[in-house]
Amino acid sequence: MPTNREYAMTRLGPQVPGGRYFCSYWRKEYTVLFIDWTTNRDSWLMTVKWEDGRISRHCTAWDKKDQIIYQPEGVSA
Repeated sequence: MPTNREYAMTRLGPQVPGGRYFCSYWRKEYTVLFIDWTTNRDSWLMTVKWEDGRISRHCTAWDKKDQIIYQPEGVSA
């Protein structure tokens, strides 16, 4: 049985700081700036910059319809 943190990491998917992704729900690209695990150790709060320059924070899980646009070197998807 996975811990709450392990489960949260599977929900986060391939998203890592420096990565660029396409959100299938909003139909926009975004870059992950920071992932904060300190707010709630069993979840995350991600800071992202959308393609229009807007910066927001959320803890939305990875959706199988989302796409990796760019994954930083040394990080596997």
